[in-house]
Amino acid sequence: MISPRRILSPRRILTGILLVFTTLGLLAAAEVEPPWIWALAALLMAAVGVGVTLLMPRRITQQNPIVGLLPALTVFVVLVLVNQPWVTEERVRLAGALLGGVLLAGVMLARSLEQDHRYYHLARRAVLVVTYLLVFGMYTVIYTTKVRSFFTATTITLMTLLVVFDMFYALDRDLVRTGLYTFAAGLIVGQVTWVLNYWVIGGLTGGAFLLLVLYTCTGVIRAYLSGFLTTRLALEYAMVMTVGFLVVAALVSSQSTV
Repeated sequence: MISPRRILSPRRILTGILLVFTTLGLLAAAEVEPPWIWALAALLMAAVGVGVTLLMPRRITQQNPIVGLLPALTVFVVLVLVNQPWVTEERVRLAGALLGGVLLAGVMLARSLEQDHRYYHLARRAVLVVTYLLVFGMYTVIYTTKVRSFFTATTITLMTLLVVFDMFYALDRDLVRTGLYTFAAGLIVGQVTWVLNYWVIGGLTGGAFLLLVLYTCTGVIRAYLSGFLTTRLALEYAMVMTVGFLVVAALVSSQSTV
């Protein structure tokens, strides 16, 4: 029989409080107007980033000092998504906020596993999928605004830099090399955003194409950092990127002739 003391450890109690606080913050964001909503977003990101780092076992934070970065980004993306103009029903906002809390809990659980844990590799894949989904949502929201390229490309580049650094740092602790590859991937995605802004395509298509660019860049670099990059794998990524570009070009051509 498991003792109550083991179930209700101080770390688990504080983790539960953090999750409840974050979920309530996401719900409250629906009633907050700009620019205060950005202050709330910064507060939630700081609370989650610092809180996750402090709540993680020391062994985890020693292996990955930026363990709180992805949870903080998760909260920010969910907050932006549930406060979009097309989300008008309160039930949808409530469901989005609750889903954000569950997603944050899943990311925190996955990040708490050590390399010798039997579910470690499964957790890494799950976190990678969640990361790409979050990026897709953020890319789509930013691209849908159709504001000047200076703002969209800059925002997307900054978002990409944070996400990619989190990906690469888990594979290579060399800050110089990780920073170099992170900058290269962020610059590529940012430059592609500038080009896409001159094309007549929808937000979902633009977001999907930017995600494809990110997937190709990070896939090749992650394979290289892991020591598994081969010519065949590089050609597969290049083929996926080419097919995606042709699909987007076809969509642009069909919309321009309408």
